[in-house]
Amino acid sequence: MLARNNKIMNDLKRLQPKFIGISFDSHKEEVFEKIRGKNRYKKVLEAIEGLNDIGLKPNINCILFEGLNNSYQHIYNFISFL
Repeated sequence: MLARNNKIMNDLKRLQPKFIGISFDSHKEEVFEKIRGKNRYKKVLEAIEGLNDIGLKPNINCILFEGLNNSYQHIYNFISFL
């Protein structure tokens, strides 16, 4: 898997896209996985970090869900995390 990810990152770096959108709905793993499914949080976070490492800044997309990630405190902490 790591070799595949390195190839994807190298291809993206070479292509220099204008933007890359990534859905990342919460800085809290348990909340994120309620929204996006189990075992996805670390993969998405690694993708964001990988893009940053190669100089591509992803656009983070977030959908707010009532009772999960829509409180003022959650949003504030999420933005601080990013």
